[in-house]
Amino acid sequence: MGGILGNVFDRIAWGHITDFIVLQAFQYRSPVFNLADLFQWVGYFMMTYALLRDAQLLWPDKNDRKSYMINPRYQIKYSLKLASFALCFALLAGVLSYTFLKVTIDQLGLSLTTQGEHLLNTFIWTFTLMSIAFCCILFLVGFMLSHRAAGPIYAFERFLEGLYKGEVRPLKLRMGDEFLHLEQIAEKLEQKWSKSK
Repeated sequence: MGGILGNVFDRIAWGHITDFIVLQAFQYRSPVFNLADLFQWVGYFMMTYALLRDAQLLWPDKNDRKSYMINPRYQIKYSLKLASFALCFALLAGVLSYTFLKVTIDQLGLSLTTQGEHLLNTFIWTFTLMSIAFCCILFLVGFMLSHRAAGPIYAFERFLEGLYKGEVRPLKLRMGDEFLHLEQIAEKLEQKWSKSK
C-alpha cells in the first residue's frame, strides 16, 4: 500500500513519477524503477505468501477441503486454460504494442540511435516480466476459482457416500462456494431417505 500510495502521491503532487534505480549485469539492464515500485512487488509477494501460509484460517474445516488440491486434474486443467488465455492475450498485445512503439520510434528518427534501441529493449523486458506475472496470477486465480467448484462437488460426493452408508447428516457448503443449490438437493434426498427407512 505504501508503494502504491507513494506513486499516486507523486503523480498527483508533481505530475510525474521519478524512476531512478537501474540494475545492470553485463550488457543487460533492468527497466528503470523506484522504491515505490519495489515495495509494491514486495507487498504482492507478501500477500500471496500470507494467503498460502494462513490457508487454515480461510478453510477451517478439518477435512480434505482444507487442501487446495481437491480434484488436481480438474483444477490444474482449469487453471492452465486461464493462464493460456492470458498468455495468448499477452502475446497479441505485446506484438501490437511493440509494432506501435517501433513505428513511433522510426517516425521520430530514433530507430538507429542507442536511445531508440534502449526504449525497445526496456519495453520488451518490462512487457515480458509483466506478462509472466499476469499469467502466474491468473493461474492462481483459476486455481482458487476451481477450488470453489471442486469443493462443493467433493462435499456432495461425501454426503451421498454417507447417506448410502446410513449416516444422515446435513450438507453445509461454504459461503462463496459454487453450486450452493446442492444443499437443497441434499436436504430433499435426506428427507426422502429418512421416510423410506
